[in-house]
Amino acid sequence: MSGQRVRCTGCHREEQWADGERTVLAPGGSRRVPDPARHALDVVLAQGDRVVAVCPACGQPMVGDGTPIPWTLDGYVFAPDGTVTGPDGRVDRDTAAARVRERHPPPPREPMGVQFGCQVLLMVLILVPFAVWVFSVIFTTFFLSHASEAL
Repeated sequence: MSGQRVRCTGCHREEQWADGERTVLAPGGSRRVPDPARHALDVVLAQGDRVVAVCPACGQPMVGDGTPIPWTLDGYVFAPDGTVTGPDGRVDRDTAAARVRERHPPPPREPMGVQFGCQVLLMVLILVPFAVWVFSVIFTTFFLSHASEAL
């Protein structure tokens, strides 16, 4: 089957479009981006001329080769040609992006206390046996090289 491949940037859904028919190659939908609005904005700013559809599984932009569509985010319409129209008319692309980012602050990060402690403990448990092995090799080598002098 020939046609264009389209993939979702959020949940990794993949489709094949041919003769007006969509064939789902990878269903996607189980992965969710932590901040959908910021992710969609980043995709539209980076690949706005390749956004061809809205993902039916997660609502994020789908990119591929085809007829690009405008993307609406918080009242701003990001056109494929790079122009942005806001509630007050035409707006600079960077200004619109900054306003959208202001409305959608990044999600708070979890403190790393317990996770970091577990990772450090795991590394210690991995490195201690290795260090013991290295010490035993050095000790045995030293002992064997000086054993004839002691006897």
